[in-house]
Amino acid sequence: MSPFALDIIVRASALLAAAALADLVLRRRSSAATRHLVWTLAIGALLLLPIASYVLPEWTVPLPITKPFARSRSPAAKPRA
Repeated sequence: MSPFALDIIVRASALLAAAALADLVLRRRSSAATRHLVWTLAIGALLLLPIASYVLPEWTVPLPITKPFARSRSPAAKPRA
């Protein structure tokens, strides 16, 4: 699978999760028309997602990766023979 397709799948999943969360929050407090609007906007954004990902500049978020913890042996920690 190409990196572009995988990127689209991850973004689409995040978009649908955000719409589902908004629907969950709006379930009891708003009308069905409002929830329908949320899902309509989400589906519209899904349709525009591949085009937007191709046209807009790339935006990468650097993830801080820590170095593995290396134990240093101090002279006091050496076993005595």
